[in-house]
Amino acid sequence: MLKHFLNVLKAQASIKFVGVVFTVYLGSVYGAPFLGSYVLFISLMSLSLFLSKLGVLYSVEKKLSERRELIWPYVIAGLIINLTLLAFTIGLLLFFSSHLSVYIDESLISLLILSTVTGNCVNFLNRVNKSQKRFDVFANSVIIKEVGAKIIAAIILLVAPFLESIIICHVIANILASIYAFRYIPLHSITWPKTIHFKEIVYYSKFNVVLELRDVAINWADILIIGLVLTETHVGIYQLIWQLASGILIIAKSINLVCFPYFNTWFYERNFKQIKEFLGTKIYLFTLPIIPIFFGGIVVGEDLLILIGEDYKEGYIPLIILLFGAIFRSTQELYSKLLVAYGTPKYSFVISTISGIFNIILNIILIPLWGISGAAIATSISFILNNAGCYYYFHKQIAFKYYKQIILNNVLASIFMAVIILLVSSIYQLLVFYEIILGIVIWTLSMLLSKDIKNDGKFLMEKMKRRAYT
Repeated sequence: MLKHFLNVLKAQASIKFVGVVFTVYLGSVYGAPFLGSYVLFISLMSLSLFLSKLGVLYSVEKKLSERRELIWPYVIAGLIINLTLLAFTIGLLLFFSSHLSVYIDESLISLLILSTVTGNCVNFLNRVNKSQKRFDVFANSVIIKEVGAKIIAAIILLVAPFLESIIICHVIANILASIYAFRYIPLHSITWPKTIHFKEIVYYSKFNVVLELRDVAINWADILIIGLVLTETHVGIYQLIWQLASGILIIAKSINLVCFPYFNTWFYERNFKQIKEFLGTKIYLFTLPIIPIFFGGIVVGEDLLILIGEDYKEGYIPLIILLFGAIFRSTQELYSKLLVAYGTPKYSFVISTISGIFNIILNIILIPLWGISGAAIATSISFILNNAGCYYYFHKQIAFKYYKQIILNNVLASIFMAVIILLVSSIYQLLVFYEIILGIVIWTLSMLLSKDIKNDGKFLMEKMKRRAYT
């Protein structure tokens, strides 16, 4: 599992790093309005991709990862349902094309459709590969799709500084990633699905669709409302701080991506001992980097945003709110996936529905009142609500205990780090870069006092050394 985690972590780290750099590049070189236009297009594309799958891909991954071999009837059943939804989504985009001009030019509708089709293709293939625990293929595919598109776009923009240039690069990257992922799908023993296979995919899809709708609401509802109520400049500022606040979740997201197929297998085999052992000893990893970044953000966040551009200073308070919400977001998806893997998706369905509705309502109320700070508050509240609900329901199914002392040590080390940065900076007036380096050193040394952290660190280094020599 460690090898799989490192592959996915490499992909997630690359995606987040390039995503933040690309966002800063667009915002600083081409301005917040240009960045806002790009973000609004991406938000509509994400909504289109959501409509084209409606929980189907999640269901396909669950059913395939329960067994240790590829079950083709589930693949074909999922593909047929997915293509039907894709055709329906394209029809909706064409029918409402004139109304979408509030967010994007009508000339971009064809590129929106093309992006949706190619993006849906690579997403389906990646789910199949991930369900079979081919995480190296999955990682490389998403790197091509996300990192490749942005690197090529950054170069193309030098000679063709238009929004269309970026979108075309995304389409090309989607096609290349699809070709790469398809090469690893075993095309043998293909059998046609029966009615039961369609029913099982649909059964889980109706629950999973709400999970995905929650993600769409959390990731893009605030952007769309900000674009409607405020300005493209505010969209650009909010997207930048969102990238910063979500970028710190790469470890938690990587663990979730790797563990979901294993969760399905363990629950299918009734291996509850493995689940409890994992949660008891490793759950602290989900919040490990997030807590110090929250406290560090309070100290250096404003200076960091000013360094990017004076306009982005307005994002300081929303950034701190989103960083606080990220602490709860880090384990929210874990508990949600555990409920689905355990076979009780209805609980996750209910919680996601409530938190998703809360998020949208709060965004509608708070954005006109407090601007992008209102959006950050609405999003963070939905994280906390979802986390608490999923934890409560899963703990009712399987009671587990986790080592709270490590998390407490992390909080104390992070507070100590923030205090030291403040004291040193008040004396020497350090640049932001040096403040961040100082914070990393202080926090790392403080956390190494924990025996559990040292043991996990040694184990990880030994595994990586063995892998390097094999």
